[in-house]
Amino acid sequence: MKAVLALFLALAPFVLADVPTGCVTLWHRRFGNYLASSTQYDPKHRHVTDRESPERWKIFRSDYNYRIMHVDHNEYLFASDWMTYSGNNNYVYTWIPRTNEESDKWQIERVDGNYYSIRNVKHGSCLFVGSIRWIYAKKATMCTNELFHWNIERC
Repeated sequence: MKAVLALFLALAPFVLADVPTGCVTLWHRRFGNYLASSTQYDPKHRHVTDRESPERWKIFRSDYNYRIMHVDHNEYLFASDWMTYSGNNNYVYTWIPRTNEESDKWQIERVDGNYYSIRNVKHGSCLFVGSIRWIYAKKATMCTNELFHWNIERC
């Protein structure tokens, strides 16, 4: 067990180094649009959607995970505790007051060539474009389906 832990700790920096950090754009593989902020939902939350034109986000490390911040609004992307009617998807927003919680931490892994999956740490759900172009985080055992693939490019 100690050998496995030592191997993981030795390899973790290399896995993390594979993810583009700093200013980035996030483009959805299946729908061909970019991750974007949208209208304000309430005083603490802003909707997240997809658009044809790119918006700038900042990805940075948070321990062995990542945080994703909208550059222009200075707001963190998070998967809320609120679920869709199906009960399988978490609504995704940006925090208007900046916070540091588990719901705004993400695991980002390369899944296919230049594509990455983005999984919420707190909920274990995968970022995707849902109905009416809103962004959700879907409960899934693995985020390998094209539905969860994002191209992350530096600004």
